[in-house]
Amino acid sequence: KAQIFIEEVGTLNPTLRQVSMTNQHDVSPSWSPDSQSLAYFRRDDQNNCSLHVRELIGNHEQLIADDCMSAGFLQGLDWSPDGTKIAYAKKFPDRVAVVVYNLLDKTIKPYSFPNAGEKDLIMKWARDSNEMIIGRSTGLNSSIYSVDNTGGEKILVKNENTLIGLAW
Repeated sequence: KAQIFIEEVGTLNPTLRQVSMTNQHDVSPSWSPDSQSLAYFRRDDQNNCSLHVRELIGNHEQLIADDCMSAGFLQGLDWSPDGTKIAYAKKFPDRVAVVVYNLLDKTIKPYSFPNAGEKDLIMKWARDSNEMIIGRSTGLNSSIYSVDNTGGEKILVKNENTLIGLAW
């Protein structure tokens, strides 16, 4: 089973510390900006996906959502630079969209609005935490969109072949 480990670098005798201890697959970790917590997906043997946050100092784990979409090696979640939000890919019956979990008020709100058959599987926040770029796949084609916090979309790249990561 896939587990998450961390190691403090820059020390004389670094030790490897296991963060997740489950009989399921914990994947796609994303550090909080203050390095005090990790957000990650947990997949069971039926490939059901849940989003968790683990506070590292108190070793407390919190279930955020049980409707996420984890797609192999794609990073389907991202922590906002201001540390207040986590964006992740949520599965719907006919599409996958980006939603945002607000850590302050514990609400989940839609952020992207793909059409039926489209999958928004990867995302990356802008430095101001008010905009993100999103990779949208339709079949074998991928496009990159810029989406602001009002839902306004602007296409940046259209119908490329393969998209495996994003960065500003």
